[in-house]
Amino acid sequence: MMETLNLVFGYAFGIVFVVVLMSFIYKRDAIDWDQLVSVYGRAWQPPRLRKRFANMILYSEGRPAKSYKGIIEIGLLDDGIALRPNPILVPFQKAIFIPYTDIQGWKQEWYLDAKSAELSFRKTPQMRMIMPRDQVEWMLTLTGGAVQISENPPPHGTRPWATYIVAWTFFIWALALVIFGLVNGLPMTKQAMARHTSSLQLAGEP
Repeated sequence: MMETLNLVFGYAFGIVFVVVLMSFIYKRDAIDWDQLVSVYGRAWQPPRLRKRFANMILYSEGRPAKSYKGIIEIGLLDDGIALRPNPILVPFQKAIFIPYTDIQGWKQEWYLDAKSAELSFRKTPQMRMIMPRDQVEWMLTLTGGAVQISENPPPHGTRPWATYIVAWTFFIWALALVIFGLVNGLPMTKQAMARHTSSLQLAGEP
C-alpha cells in the first residue's frame, strides 16, 4: 500500500513540476506580447488580405528577443494591421490591432539570408518588431504609400545586443564544454591504447 502511495505521489509531483515549469516558460515568453495586447489588444476581425505562417521577431529594450517563426497570422484591414499567434502552437495569446498611423519602419540587418525591417509603434515605443523586408512591404500595401520604411537605421541601432550577448554566451559555454571534454578525454584514450598494446604483447609472447 505504501509503495503504491509513494508511486502516486511521485507521479503527481512530477506532473505538478512540469506544469509549473511550462507555465513559467510561457509567462516569460509572453511578457513582450502582453505589453502589446495591453495597448493594442482587439478581437480578430475578418481582414481584406491575410497571410498565415508569417515570421516575426519581437523584443523590448533590454530584453532578449522572442522568435515567432512561421506561427504568426497577419490580417490587413483598411485602417490597420491585425496580428495573432497561431492559437494551437501558441495558445492563450490574444490578437492585436495596430493602426497604420501608429507604425514607423526602419531598415534592419537582422537576417543573414534576407533583407529585414524593424517596426515600432507610437503607443509602445519600447517594443520592436522585426520581419522580413518583403513581408513588411506587403503589410503596408493598403496604406497607399502613407507609411514608408526608412532606409536609415533605427534610432537605437540595428542590433538588439541583449539577444546577441545571450546567444554568444550559450555558444561559448557549449564550445568550452566540447573543448573540455576533448582535452580531458585524450589522456584516458592514451591510457586505454597503452593497456591494449600491452595486452597484445603479452598475448603474443611464447
